[in-house]
Amino acid sequence: GNYSTSLIKSSTVNGRAAWVVRCLPGSGEKSGDITGATLYIDKSTYRFQQIDVESPSIGTMTIRILSANYGAKLSDSYFSFVPPKGARVVDLTR
Repeated sequence: GNYSTSLIKSSTVNGRAAWVVRCLPGSGEKSGDITGATLYIDKSTYRFQQIDVESPSIGTMTIRILSANYGAKLSDSYFSFVPPKGARVVDLTR
Protein backbone atom coordinates (compact mmCIF):
# COMPACT_ATOMS: atom_id res chain seq x y z
CA GLY A 1 0.00 0.00 0.00
CA ASN A 2 0.90 3.66 -0.02
CA TYR A 3 2.55 4.85 3.16
CA SER A 4 3.55 8.30 4.28
CA THR A 5 7.03 8.33 5.80
CA SER A 6 8.74 10.61 8.29
CA LEU A 7 12.34 10.64 9.46
CA ILE A 8 11.98 10.57 13.24
CA LYS A 9 15.53 10.48 14.62
CA SER A 10 18.83 8.64 14.59
CA SER A 11 19.46 5.63 16.78
CA THR A 12 21.79 2.67 17.22
CA VAL A 13 20.62 -0.86 16.37
CA ASN A 14 22.83 -3.96 16.45
CA GLY A 15 25.71 -1.60 17.30
CA ARG A 16 25.22 0.35 14.05
CA ALA A 17 24.09 3.94 13.45
CA ALA A 18 20.61 3.97 11.92
CA TRP A 19 17.92 6.35 10.75
CA VAL A 20 14.50 5.76 12.30
CA VAL A 21 11.69 6.17 9.77
CA ARG A 22 8.00 6.08 10.74
CA CYS A 23 5.54 4.73 8.14
CA LEU A 24 1.77 5.23 8.32
CA PRO A 25 -0.86 4.17 5.75
CA GLY A 26 -2.00 6.98 3.48
CA SER A 27 -5.52 8.32 3.81
CA GLY A 28 -7.98 5.56 2.90
CA GLU A 29 -5.15 3.08 2.31
CA LYS A 30 -4.92 -0.34 3.88
CA SER A 31 -2.25 -3.02 3.63
CA GLY A 32 -3.75 -6.01 5.40
CA ASP A 33 -4.30 -4.86 8.95
CA ILE A 34 -0.95 -3.09 9.36
CA THR A 35 -1.60 0.24 11.08
CA GLY A 36 2.00 1.44 11.17
CA ALA A 37 5.65 0.48 10.97
CA THR A 38 8.97 1.86 12.14
CA LEU A 39 12.04 1.14 10.02
CA TYR A 40 15.60 1.28 11.33
CA ILE A 41 17.88 1.79 8.33
CA ASP A 42 21.65 1.38 8.57
CA LYS A 43 23.31 4.71 7.73
CA SER A 44 26.31 3.13 6.00
CA THR A 45 24.70 0.26 4.05
CA TYR A 46 21.11 1.59 3.67
CA ARG A 47 19.81 -1.85 4.69
CA PHE A 48 17.19 -2.59 7.33
CA GLN A 49 18.51 -3.37 10.80
CA GLN A 50 15.11 -3.63 12.48
CA ILE A 51 11.42 -3.29 11.63
CA ASP A 52 8.64 -2.71 14.17
CA VAL A 53 5.18 -3.55 12.79
CA GLU A 54 1.88 -2.60 14.45
CA SER A 55 -1.37 -4.45 13.83
CA PRO A 56 -4.65 -4.88 15.71
CA SER A 57 -4.50 -8.65 15.15
CA ILE A 58 -0.89 -9.26 16.30
CA GLY A 59 -0.06 -6.21 18.40
CA THR A 60 3.48 -4.93 17.98
CA MET A 61 6.06 -7.22 16.42
CA THR A 62 9.77 -6.44 16.26
CA ILE A 63 11.90 -8.01 13.55
CA ARG A 64 15.63 -7.57 14.14
CA ILE A 65 17.93 -8.54 11.27
CA LEU A 66 21.08 -10.07 12.73
CA SER A 67 22.48 -11.38 9.45
CA ALA A 68 21.34 -11.53 5.85
CA ASN A 69 22.50 -12.97 2.55
CA TYR A 70 21.74 -10.47 -0.21
CA GLY A 71 21.52 -11.47 -3.85
CA ALA A 72 20.97 -15.18 -3.12
CA LYS A 73 19.07 -17.25 -5.67
CA LEU A 74 15.96 -18.68 -3.97
CA SER A 75 13.68 -21.39 -5.27
CA ASP A 76 10.00 -20.46 -5.77
CA SER A 77 9.18 -23.25 -3.31
CA TYR A 78 10.35 -20.97 -0.46
CA PHE A 79 7.40 -18.70 -1.21
CA SER A 80 4.57 -21.22 -1.38
CA PHE A 81 2.51 -22.39 1.56
CA VAL A 82 -0.15 -25.05 1.70
CA PRO A 83 -2.11 -24.95 4.97
CA PRO A 84 -2.63 -28.23 6.77
CA LYS A 85 -5.86 -30.05 6.01
CA GLY A 86 -8.71 -28.67 8.10
CA ALA A 87 -6.89 -25.42 8.97
CA ARG A 88 -8.94 -22.23 9.00
CA VAL A 89 -7.40 -19.71 6.59
CA VAL A 90 -7.81 -16.01 7.40
CA ASP A 91 -7.16 -13.55 4.57
CA LEU A 92 -5.87 -10.33 6.19
CA THR A 93 -5.63 -8.49 2.85
CA ARG A 94 -9.36 -7.75 2.87
